[in-house]
Amino acid sequence: MGEVSLASNVPLIQAMLAQGGPDAQVDLSLVVSGLESPRLEIRRYHNLAVVDEGTLRMGLERDAPVVPETALTSQLNRARQAILHATNLSSADRVGPIETGASVDLEEYLGESEEPWLIQSCLEGQVQRAVVWSPHTVPQTSREDRIEAYVEQWRQLAAAPDDPEWDRSWRLISVARQGGDAGVLDRVQALAKVPVAVISLALRVPLKELGEVLAMESESPIFWPTLVVSDFAKAVKAEHARQVQKLAPYFDSAETETEADGQLARRIGDILTLRSELAGHLCRALVDSALFNKIMCKRDFQENLKRCLIPAPADSLAEAAQEAAKRFDRLP
Repeated sequence: MGEVSLASNVPLIQAMLAQGGPDAQVDLSLVVSGLESPRLEIRRYHNLAVVDEGTLRMGLERDAPVVPETALTSQLNRARQAILHATNLSSADRVGPIETGASVDLEEYLGESEEPWLIQSCLEGQVQRAVVWSPHTVPQTSREDRIEAYVEQWRQLAAAPDDPEWDRSWRLISVARQGGDAGVLDRVQALAKVPVAVISLALRVPLKELGEVLAMESESPIFWPTLVVSDFAKAVKAEHARQVQKLAPYFDSAETETEADGQLARRIGDILTLRSELAGHLCRALVDSALFNKIMCKRDFQENLKRCLIPAPADSLAEAAQEAAKRFDRLP
């Protein structure tokens, strides 16, 4: 007989699911004396939900073919208890939570909207696979094509730090997370291919939402300690430039630079409070951006950046990655 605490492996399981995408599955089994136990399948959702002629149907088996709903089945499904969250993918407006049955006429709740909606649902305590519904026919595309389109969008945003699309994109991600799991969004999966964008989000979102950005490694196939220093440097330089441009109308040139330095120093300090293993990355990014000496010579900001004062930051990255990996019991 043998046993293993699943709770102790939750961080590792979440990381593995994130690396595999929204439909990933982790298979767990226990081998004792050469005998393997029955397999435990872990996914982000329990069952399928589909949209059939404007009606959301929940509780469908993952590997079974979808068959038309009979009148009796429809009646029984409407008596089951479900909770629905809907996010407008254009405006990031949110509707819900809505208490419904397992069969839902979406137009009844979402009206005659022109935009597509992300539908996240939970049926009798079990998470259903998220679906997208639009009141109008939309062209069929593959997930890979959609992700690549968002990759290009993130690259464009990384080159335009003042673009208001930053705020809208983050609001959409945040609202989807409130509905259950932001990892179902293709734009979140695309962040793994544009790491400078997710670093930029960490530098610019409101402080109270910083933890949400840092937790995205459980939703998207990223792992913060493995992101390259050059991407941190690009994001740090762009954020400093954004702060300078935003503050310029209110201060003279010298004061603008000082205020921008302070904003950046405080945010880096906030990040390191939550993720100290990124000290080497951010220290080197400041050096490569020609900002380290400029900021560290100002006593008011030294307290924010004191965690960056480590010897040979570039040589410390491997050690920092190992420290971060200790959160996952099964990683070397």
